[in-house]
Amino acid sequence: MDVSGALRIYKEILGENHPYYATSLNNLAGLYFATGNYEKAEQMFHEALRIRKEIWGENHPDYAASLNNLAGLYEEIGS
Repeated sequence: MDVSGALRIYKEILGENHPYYATSLNNLAGLYFATGNYEKAEQMFHEALRIRKEIWGENHPDYAASLNNLAGLYEEIGS
């Protein structure tokens, strides 16, 4: 099974607002980032950020990690 398949299963079983789903989104976004698919990476980083903010708020380390990943993407593409 590929990573996107795991993401689909997490979404179906746990729902979109579950920490494991957010982590999977974040990890898959990292793979897209590493392979140069910046548009897809940005979408997934934003979705992970939204979920983590909703679950834990802005003071949680996982929210900060998502912000950091998004900042790294923007630094890479020059935004």
